[in-house]
Amino acid sequence: MNDELEMLDSPNELNKFVVSNISIGFLKETAKWAKLLSIIGFVSIGLFVVGGVVFSPFISYYTSFTMSSAVFIIIGLIYFFPTLYLYKFSIRTKKAINSRSSPELELAFENLKSYYKFKGIFTIISITIYLIIFILSVFSGAFYY
Repeated sequence: MNDELEMLDSPNELNKFVVSNISIGFLKETAKWAKLLSIIGFVSIGLFVVGGVVFSPFISYYTSFTMSSAVFIIIGLIYFFPTLYLYKFSIRTKKAINSRSSPELELAFENLKSYYKFKGIFTIISITIYLIIFILSVFSGAFYY
């Protein structure tokens, strides 16, 4: 069983869940892509926040919106957490595969779950906001006639 990662809920459990070498290969590749995307995400967040602070006086000068840098920082903070979850997934998956550690793989999947949970909740909130804006725009348009 050196080539396969056994996963048990308890040492006395009779049913074993074994991750095949093919699945381990898929996990390795997924971890590499997750790490790349998370690093790009961290760089983008940094550029977004720094850009918001640096260009805030220019944006405020050309628009009436004076809180532009705060908005950029808040958006950067919002995107920080899913990016962190994705990065932790990639690191812990690599550790789990190298050490053949089920607890480490569980932590990796916990971070992946958190990533998708955050993205799902954020998507639901975004769709809700879009629907509210759409409904308000339809009602406001009805008052023009």
